[in-house]
Amino acid sequence: FPAGRVGAPRLALLSLWTVYLASMANLARAYITEDKIYWVNRNTETVQRVSVDDGQDLETVLTLDGQQPTAVALDEARCVMYVSTKSTRRIIQARLDGGGATTWLDVDKDGLAWVTGLFVDSANEYLYYSQTNFRILRKSLTSGSAAEELMHYGVVEDDDEPPVGAGPSGYWVGHLPLAVNTATSPATAYWGDNDWHFIAYQTWGTVAADLDDTNDFYEAWTTSLYNPEALTLDSTNGWLYWSDLSFSPAHIARMRLSDAGSMATSAAQIVLTG
Repeated sequence: FPAGRVGAPRLALLSLWTVYLASMANLARAYITEDKIYWVNRNTETVQRVSVDDGQDLETVLTLDGQQPTAVALDEARCVMYVSTKSTRRIIQARLDGGGATTWLDVDKDGLAWVTGLFVDSANEYLYYSQTNFRILRKSLTSGSAAEELMHYGVVEDDDEPPVGAGPSGYWVGHLPLAVNTATSPATAYWGDNDWHFIAYQTWGTVAADLDDTNDFYEAWTTSLYNPEALTLDSTNGWLYWSDLSFSPAHIARMRLSDAGSMATSAAQIVLTG
């Protein structure tokens, strides 16, 4: 890692690349007492961190044997982290040093879904999360109120067609990565759909009735986007980044938020391959 702080675009590249080429997932960064990058290591079922300045002092801060952790997000204001798991279908809260780990939320206790993406909005006190059963939700960090759901298409009318009709869930779809732009009001959620191979977006509080182009951020199966594995936002400069291992070589690409809905292959820029 370079000395000093990493700017937002550089952090986006670092996060997405390390996630999937080193069997890690969903990096997060903390600026509390030490400048650290945190990630989930899927191979060892742990949460680890290193110093941003020199990449040294690798630490395992949380071990989750048998729970298959999937994502991590930091609430820097409260000095805690949230980690989602696949086999136990939970969101766990712990201090940034890994201590005091407790179950913060049991996810889909009666079903088979698990969380694949986490995003903390510290300022507005929300944790956003995406699930494998098509649901995107947010829950208050400070109150015991029930989770709110982003209402969008979810009713299947034909097995050969995308799901249509407004509904909260019910269709098993490849929702994997999640990013939320809290610079907009209301917030805007972006997610990767690895079943229909595109990135979609929606303003919180609205209802999307179908897969029309108003919610289609980008689709380019042959050039830069097929199975988006991770997303990250640079809201300051107006970019959405994603990683994709479906191409040879694998790459990280980006597109301007203002180009949402464009079908031009030139709209996306491949910024790193390997």
